[in-house]
Amino acid sequence: MTDFKIVGDGFQMGPINLTVYDSQKLLVYGPNGGGKTTFLLGILGTLKTKGSLMIDDVEISSLHIEKRGVAYQPANPVMIPNLKVMEILKLADPDYDNGLIEELKLGRLLDVKGSKLSAGQARLIQILAVLFSKAKVALLDEPYSFLSEEYRNSVFELMMKSKKIVITTAQERDERFDTFLHLTHG
Repeated sequence: MTDFKIVGDGFQMGPINLTVYDSQKLLVYGPNGGGKTTFLLGILGTLKTKGSLMIDDVEISSLHIEKRGVAYQPANPVMIPNLKVMEILKLADPDYDNGLIEELKLGRLLDVKGSKLSAGQARLIQILAVLFSKAKVALLDEPYSFLSEEYRNSVFELMMKSKKIVITTAQERDERFDTFLHLTHG
């Protein structure tokens, strides 16, 4: 991104100049209200932006949200209430990794409707759907929220194994990531 700005009623974030390469993992960190979610929503295309935003040498800033090649997991778990977990995962990728589902001990959830999931279960399914998607970039907003320590470690390992560019948010810096963006003012 070059001179990337997110603009709204009475505020501007940026300009941000940053390059994230294929398969790299970017951690956007800072305090509550620091602008982390705003940054992700600008990349996603739900907020007005200026400047350049490119994926694989293709300018995406003017593309509609569905054409950007970006998948997003919001900070608050939201599920499609009437779909079963397996249907949600198939929407992300019809050939989703069932072995990974079993490895994470989530197989028992495949026939459960989204409305019956706990916040932590919904968070895990959201993260899997984003990582299973065909998108080139995965945006994970506070992915560790609502998760046990065991699942936090599993999610971290999944992010690191992913071939996607993964951009995630947290309040604290985590040195295990490839690159960092520190935001302090929303």
